[in-house]
Formats: sequence, C-alpha cells, structure tokens
Amino acid sequence: MLSLRSLAFILCSAIRLSCAAFLRSPLRSKAPINTQEIAAKIATKIATKMAINRAASMSVSCGQVYTFRTGTPQRGTAQETQSTHELGHYRPLPMKIILSRKGIDSGALSGKMASPILPCGCLCSIPIPFRCGISYSDVHFGTRSFQEIIGELNPRWSNRLAHLDPDLRRDAVTSRPSGWRPGFGQIGAAVGHLINQGGGVGDLFVFFGWFRRTIEQNGKLTFDAQDVHGCHIVFGWLEVGHVIDALPLPKVLHSLSDHPHVQFFEDEVYANRIYVSSLSGLKAGTFQTEREGIVLTAACRID
Repeated sequence: MLSLRSLAFILCSAIRLSCAAFLRSPLRSKAPINTQEIAAKIATKIATKMAINRAASMSVSCGQVYTFRTGTPQRGTAQETQSTHELGHYRPLPMKIILSRKGIDSGALSGKMASPILPCGCLCSIPIPFRCGISYSDVHFGTRSFQEIIGELNPRWSNRLAHLDPDLRRDAVTSRPSGWRPGFGQIGAAVGHLINQGGGVGDLFVFFGWFRRTIEQNGKLTFDAQDVHGCHIVFGWLEVGHVIDALPLPKVLHSLSDHPHVQFFEDEVYANRIYVSSLSGLKAGTFQTEREGIVLTAACRID
C-alpha cells in the first residue's frame, strides 16, 4: 500500500527529472518555481523512507497538466489501458502522477488574487469564480465562509459563484449526501491530454496553487505586505478510483450529483470526465500548512 511518505518520494523523483516542465509552466504570478528546492524539501521533510526505488520516466505536456510515470513496465506486458472499474486495492502497475495547478490566481478569469495562507499557517485554497456553481457563502474553511474571507482580503471582489473543483474536503460544504467522495473534473484539451497519456484509475493527481500569507489587522484579514509575490504550494491530492465519462451516474456515485462537472455535463461541448477518489490507498485529501515540505517556490521563507 502506498503511503504519503512514499508518495513524497515518488513526487521528489519525478520533480528531479522535470525542470523543463516547471520552467514551461504557464504561471502568471511572479512566484517562480525552484525544482531543486521542491525535491530537497519533499525529500527531507516528508520522505524518510524509500518505498519505491525504481527510476521514474516522464511525459511532459506544454499545458497546465504535467504527467509523470513511476515504475517501469516489464517487457512483453501490454501498456495500461483506461478503466472505469472501481479501484479496490492499489495496483502493481505503474502509477502516473499528474501535477495540476488549481485555485484562484492572478488571471482575469481566475480571481486576480492569491489564495490565503491564514495567520494560523493553514492553506486555504479558494476555487476560481464561474458563471454558475455553488455560492462562495456556502463553502467554508473552518468556521468562516469563503465569501467572508475573500471580502476581507479583496473588498472589490464581485464574484458570487465558485467552481468547486477539485472538491477535496467533506467539511467544505455543510450538508454532504451519504457516501460522498472527493472528485475532480477535467474538460477539453486537459482531459484530452490525460486520455492520450492513458491517465485513469489508480493514477494520482497532485494539486498546487498560488498562495500569499495573511495577517490580522484591526480584526480583519489582510495580505501581508512583506509577502508581495507569494509562493506556489502543493495543497492536495486525489488518487483515482473511478472515472465518470457518461451519465447517468452509477448508483454508488449518486452522491456526486452536485459536483460542477456532473451538473453541467450535458451542456459541455467538449470531452468531460470526472475523476473520483479511491476508497482505499491514498484516497484524497489536503495538506494543512505550508510547513509540510510542499512549498514549490524558490526563496520562500518558512518559519
């Protein structure tokens, strides 16, 4: 069974080979990514044991999704194919690790701000705005709604609806249906690349985004003036246990009916897939703070 520690080593190994991929990353913020620092931080702060010692090979895309294949298939065996069956146990076949940049950013359509690192050190990844979806006031981080947090950090913020994807935290929304599982949707070129690379059940998404530190001033949150450019930080992951590529949903996945890529499935003109968390193995989750060896940016101070 793969642990988070062995995940860290796999990610570290992939990153050591991925300088070109990160340098080509279309990041609009001014926080650069230092691949050597990523590898060192992950190796020293998380990966204390090497669970998988096979060399990693890499497949790089110019887009926002980068795919890494870990392990080496034995000679004479067929390459892995797409499967929509449930992942009941961790497969012995090679895993692909997909690094995916998510959350609000400096782009005109993605919020024009960074997600906050709260004064407590917590990573609060905020989903991008969209023309339809769940209200920011209905998505929570701890005891506060995203609408409250955003309103204090950016009083000019006018967006009301969020594209909650990836949806990784059960407690992000107050009322979750029985059997709810984390999910992540992809459409268009992004899902096309994943299909071409054979991405599917048993593979691992690792999500990172742009964050800036915040302080409390006069009882309200504000961005820390000393942290102008912010950092790129890994904030979550999802191991794929099921892939949805058509409706209706299977009975066991009816709890995903509120996921944005399910709600608007029939309106999409491009290919649309939802990657659902596995029930065993790594499943899905979020990193709590920036102190866990998951900061990707060069010269980003960690107290």
